Amino acid sequence: MKLANNTLGHLFIKQAEELKNKNAIGWIDYDQVRFYSFKEYKNIVESLSLALMKKGIIKQDKVCLLSQTRKEWNFLDLSTLCSGAISTPIYHTYLPE
Repeated sequence: MKLANNTLGHLFIKQAEELKNKNAIGWIDYDQVRFYSFKEYKNIVESLSLALMKKGIIKQDKVCLLSQTRKEWNFLDLSTLCSGAISTPIYHTYLPE
């Protein structure tokens, strides 16, 4: 994936390539800590980014993410940035009751 050298997406890809076998992101699953390596993390982000572009998302489009804090939010946030779009988060706590 080719990105401008001064974007957050580029910095993520560069870091992931340098640290590919190290733990990148962790979460708790049934009282057990699990991790994705940077290589796995990068593959997920690239796949989602390509899917966004295939759906017609282009540079400078705004993509809204509505989610609780979770690893999938992070995947989509970075995927949006890697596609050249602008991530616009809406946290679930902003919704009316």
